[in-house]
Amino acid sequence: MKIKLSSIIASALFYFLWVCNASALKNEDKIVFHYLKLSQALSRSDFKKASKQAVSLASESGSFPALKAGADLIRNAKNLESIREGFSVFSDSLKTAVEKGQLIPGETLFVVHCPMAFNDKGADWISDQKKVINPYFGDEMLHCGSVKGNLKSSKK
Repeated sequence: MKIKLSSIIASALFYFLWVCNASALKNEDKIVFHYLKLSQALSRSDFKKASKQAVSLASESGSFPALKAGADLIRNAKNLESIREGFSVFSDSLKTAVEKGQLIPGETLFVVHCPMAFNDKGADWISDQKKVINPYFGDEMLHCGSVKGNLKSSKK
């Protein structure tokens, strides 16, 4: 009983800190926060969590017109494949917005590329780490891809 209660308390504390952390961020960092959480859910092929993060990401992205097309795609997705397609569009838009200085995140980000995504057309995504954890294939090919470099803003 003690172990269960302490596990429940620890889980509740973790969730509380996670929510407080997300609410204290500026809008650009909230977008990156939810984007990274969506990427994690996709890498686990977890549709339920991916859908939840897609809605949060789309909501936070509302004040950035450059991100609207990708945000709308992921918000309206009905399955993992369509979330991944929207994620790819959003990733490209996010990368461009950061490079043009339209969105300046407060952390170092990396551009990662998977050459096999979408029937070998390839796709990029943004990561906060150099370790490749592929959101396009999940556990089928979790480490497929390579880091192309840092994502840099023209205004930094």
